[in-house]
Amino acid sequence: MNPITVPMGPLATNGYFYTLQNKNILIDPGATTAEMLKVLDDFGEAVDAVILTHGHIDHIMGLAGFSRRFPEVPVYLHASDLQLYRNAPKQAALFGLPFDTLPERLSLLNDEGTSLLGFQVLMTPGHSPGSLCLYDPENSILFSGDTLFQFGVGRTDLWGGSWEQLENSIKTKLFALPAETSVFSGHGPGTTIGAE
Repeated sequence: MNPITVPMGPLATNGYFYTLQNKNILIDPGATTAEMLKVLDDFGEAVDAVILTHGHIDHIMGLAGFSRRFPEVPVYLHASDLQLYRNAPKQAALFGLPFDTLPERLSLLNDEGTSLLGFQVLMTPGHSPGSLCLYDPENSILFSGDTLFQFGVGRTDLWGGSWEQLENSIKTKLFALPAETSVFSGHGPGTTIGAE
């Protein structure tokens, strides 16, 4: 199945529905509750897991409503972004965004190269301390969060951001992938590693 891309929430964050190894995965539920639940109804499949590419508010806003409706579905986040996640109310206030209490139950990722639901997890700090990308080598697909955009990169002036780390992550992790790899980023249109 090709990724289903859904721009969600006030900052048009790209959320994705993707099926890999017979698991339906929701990546970055950045919508308000009503938007998220409508998309889930339209998707029409049970979601087996949620993966967050990082802990910024625009990528996690829909998680509260989702987890109330599907409390048993595991949610994955890198441990280095747990502080961002816990400070979601402050993040929302700074951007004037609505906030709904997020679930406390998370499955935390720690290691580089972890295999998760068929993805290779690539640690790509820079946009945030725990930013990660999800690589599906069998289908040459990368979900890059806010690490890499079409002809652009994520901000580094937010909590824990680092231009040096971001540049290193992109050069050593992402540009090492095959040129034909399709990139599905956290905002805006897709691209390929070769184009970037």
